Order: sequence, then structure tokens, then C-alpha cells
Amino acid sequence: MPKGNPRLKKAQYILLLESSAEICSAALIQAKKVLEQKNLFEKNSHSKALAPMVKELLDNQGMKVSDLDAVAISGGPGSYTGLRIGASLAKALCYSAGIPLIAVSSLKSIACELKKQAKSGQLLCTLIDARRDDAYYGLYDYELNELIEEGFTTLGPDFLKGQKNKTVFAGSGTAKLLDLTKIQAEQIKDVNLVATSMAELAMGKLERQEFEDLAYYEPNYIKAVHITTPKKSV
Repeated sequence: MPKGNPRLKKAQYILLLESSAEICSAALIQAKKVLEQKNLFEKNSHSKALAPMVKELLDNQGMKVSDLDAVAISGGPGSYTGLRIGASLAKALCYSAGIPLIAVSSLKSIACELKKQAKSGQLLCTLIDARRDDAYYGLYDYELNELIEEGFTTLGPDFLKGQKNKTVFAGSGTAKLLDLTKIQAEQIKDVNLVATSMAELAMGKLERQEFEDLAYYEPNYIKAVHITTPKKSV
């Protein structure tokens, strides 16, 4: 059992860390109530900003890491570097305090935000830019049930053929979708992926005790990471 203040233990506190995209974000929730959040809209800021954000959040609430019930992170897909930073910090916090780690799909977190703008019965498709004409994708019904396995694809006219008219889209890959398909612009919704986007999903996992193995956990990259060797000047 995690250590910490017994009074706080009953309240179910989760620290949320979002590092899969350009926004560096952290939040502290009690049950499904957001106590405080911090978002930094600055590219490549995770390595310098995420840990100080966590310290400030806990200090502001008069809490220690051991007062948390869990740490939840965006589990991918997304930026390889960002995911590694988030996972490393979350593991360190969990190890130090003896609390569990929760990983939440970045694609499904976007779907949680998209649902707020969708109509009942619509399908929710979330897309994360994967460079070139590629994207990571997830497809969910209005109740957030996964309809197809999250994956990686090259976008084109046949993407979700036969389902586009009843589907709304969100995520960093949607601009690319507009360029490469005949989808209508009004089906694209403006959604930011931040730490609070995973609040409902993270709390659900805490209640079901769906935790990650701290020793072996790796983010879900979906696509194999391609690392190039820098060219040396002659």
C-alpha cells in the first residue's frame, strides 16, 4: 500500500503528466476534480519544465509525492523524446513513494476532449501527426469504446472509407487529413491535449487497479523509432 497521509488516501489523488505532444502539462486531481494544472505551450520544453511543474503543484497543495494514490502519464503514441521524459519522471516518483503508475492512451485522451464537442451517436477519430503523410489514429464510439485497434497509417482518400460522414476528428494530424482527403472542414474540432484530458480515464484505471509494471513499462510508440546518424562535416 502507498504510504502517506491517511486523510488524503481516501480522497484519491492522482498526479497527471502529459508529455506526448508539444504542450508540456501537469495537473493534480482529487477524484475527478481538478485542483490545479499547469500548461506550457513551448516546443521541446518537457526536459526543463515538467519536473519543476510537479514540484510547484505539490508545494501549492501542501502535499508530498507519498500523499498521491498514483501518477498517470500519457502512454503514447506521440513524441519519442517527450514520452521518454514523462515515463522516466513518473517512474522515479512512483519508485520513491511506493505508489502505482498508470498509463493512458494519448489518442483516447484526445477522444475524451473531442466528445465534449461531438453529438450523441457520432464516431470519434483522433489523429496524432507522425511526420510526412503519416499519422497515429484511434477510432471510438460516443461512449469511448475502442472500435479499431490504435495504429499507424499513411493518410489518403481511403482512410475510414464509408465512415467519414458520421465521424468527427481531432488531434495534431487533422490538418494533414484535410489536405489529403475530401473530408469536410466542419468535422475537424480544435482540441488541445493537456494533462487534464486524461483525468477521467486515469481515475477509472485507479478504481479498477489497472497499473503498469514499473520495472518493465515502456511507452506505446506504435511505430518503431527511427534514429538517424548525424552527418559529419568533411
